[in-house]
Amino acid sequence: MRNLTSLFDTARNHSVDFLLYLLLFGFFYWLFNNFIATLPVTPLDDTCVYFNYAKNIVAGNVFAYDARNLPSEGFTSLIFLLLLTPFQYFGINLLFAAILINMIALIAIVWFGVKLYQAIAATENTLFTYLLMTIFAISLIFDPNIAVMIGMGFESMLSPALIFAAFYLLLFSYQHQKSHRSIKSLQQSIVSSFILLFLAILIRPENLLIVGVFIVMGFAMISYKRAVINGILIFGICFTLYLLFKWVYFGDILPTAYYRKFNEHGSLMGYYYVINTLTYYLDNIFTILALFITTIFLDRNRIIPYLLIFTLFTATVLIISLFFLLVSPIVGYGGRFLVIPIVIIHFMLACFLTRVLEKVMNLNKSSQDSIMTLKSLIILLPITAVLFIPLDRFSLNYFSTEPIRNFYQTVRQKFESHPYVKFGNFLSTHLKQPQQVTLVFGDAGCIPYTSHLQFIDPNGLTEPYIAHLFKIQDKKQIVKPFTDYILQRQPDIIVMAYGRIEKDGISQLVGSPHSPFGKSPQLAEFQAYQDNGFQYLCSLPNESFDVHLAVRAHSPQADQVIPVLLKYCHTSGYFLANGLIKQNKEGQVKFPRYEN
Repeated sequence: MRNLTSLFDTARNHSVDFLLYLLLFGFFYWLFNNFIATLPVTPLDDTCVYFNYAKNIVAGNVFAYDARNLPSEGFTSLIFLLLLTPFQYFGINLLFAAILINMIALIAIVWFGVKLYQAIAATENTLFTYLLMTIFAISLIFDPNIAVMIGMGFESMLSPALIFAAFYLLLFSYQHQKSHRSIKSLQQSIVSSFILLFLAILIRPENLLIVGVFIVMGFAMISYKRAVINGILIFGICFTLYLLFKWVYFGDILPTAYYRKFNEHGSLMGYYYVINTLTYYLDNIFTILALFITTIFLDRNRIIPYLLIFTLFTATVLIISLFFLLVSPIVGYGGRFLVIPIVIIHFMLACFLTRVLEKVMNLNKSSQDSIMTLKSLIILLPITAVLFIPLDRFSLNYFSTEPIRNFYQTVRQKFESHPYVKFGNFLSTHLKQPQQVTLVFGDAGCIPYTSHLQFIDPNGLTEPYIAHLFKIQDKKQIVKPFTDYILQRQPDIIVMAYGRIEKDGISQLVGSPHSPFGKSPQLAEFQAYQDNGFQYLCSLPNESFDVHLAVRAHSPQADQVIPVLLKYCHTSGYFLANGLIKQNKEGQVKFPRYEN
């Protein structure tokens, strides 16, 4: 009879565990479907920069942007680029691939967030581990900034995934260094954390700042200092070899974007960017402080671990935020340059809220059988959902398979509907030899990716020579080397203006942080193009601003280029009757309309 009772109890516990896992699976399946069904998929020209590099790697032009095979580091994230390349090889839509990579990274963030919580709390309490996982996942998924970053196909989620993994290894080593862990395993853990930090630098170079925080905290938390020193040495060797490779291959250790972001002296762009982003999370920050103080009060025996992890995360948030106060963060949609602080804010809120709930409920081991866990979870999950999920996002339709089945097609259709993608596809199919045609345009993304043209980026992101012109303070001195560089390559098409056109075809010269001329655009640049024989051809509408094309009747590929452009413009564009005029307070340069 006793054996029968024991068997019954075992079967009951296994059944409850099965129901528990089924409940969690159903909830997270609904959550995932909700996420992809409502994800704001937004193809951006900037994400196509990665796509074009991936296309050229597959074509054999490694780290080059077009058929000229000119090495350039116009990409920020080497790892993200390498992850995209296999998808390009197999012909999978790269916007879908980018979103998929970010989704996997988001899952990794939640996973390492759970591991971090277990190390911080020194507990494997099943109920509150699941609760932390739920709160953290919900808060990330329903953050509109996170959704924007992923929907645009940026590399955003990769950095926090690696940083959280490195932080977990550090905290895990701290918790167990005086117990059952051997010196060898401790050293392996610390060295692995530094390798993860090195990989994080290959995703975003500003992650190098976190290494300094990590070293200080490593020496403070790890009693076996040699393990930290060995980690620093391994990191130093990897980083030195990486810089050596960049110097040999690109002729520079700095990416081209560096020259754009560090030459806007006196700009308040970084200040407003950081303040506006963090202000959005101000309520969360105050809540975290209150929960942190409450956690220390309720769990005085673990003050040191709480203080260490709070210091580590806070220092990371501060140093990344201070960095972007000093630079000009270009294309920072969704606060993507501050994604690590954003994810840390979400984690700290989930972590300390879960700790407070655990201490308040005071569930000891004797009461933590499977039935109690299930009952508590059934109570806590709806409470968590109500607190963190917007009411307009509740829908039972997200239990169906339709969002998953349609997602790839949805992403591909939105990508192919982008005006630049449609224009590029038209050129690639209607030009006889698109690889011989040269286009000059500052949006160095979707058009070169889809058109297969030779491409010159006057904003310097993919042109090292132009990138170095950002360092010249007197912008008048830039005009001749800048225009000589472009015109010596005999371009067939130049985008002479983009944006609003005033009456009589006037385009006012305005400054741009993307351009080497910065706040001081030079009319002499356009005079050089006019002197070279360029004429206005037509204009193409875009979602945010129109682009205005100029051609040269005697350019090398004029005979195949001009008829194709006119055909596209007659169906999808428009014409300025009197041509295009570039104007500022110094005067104007007129590009008459091309006449066949």
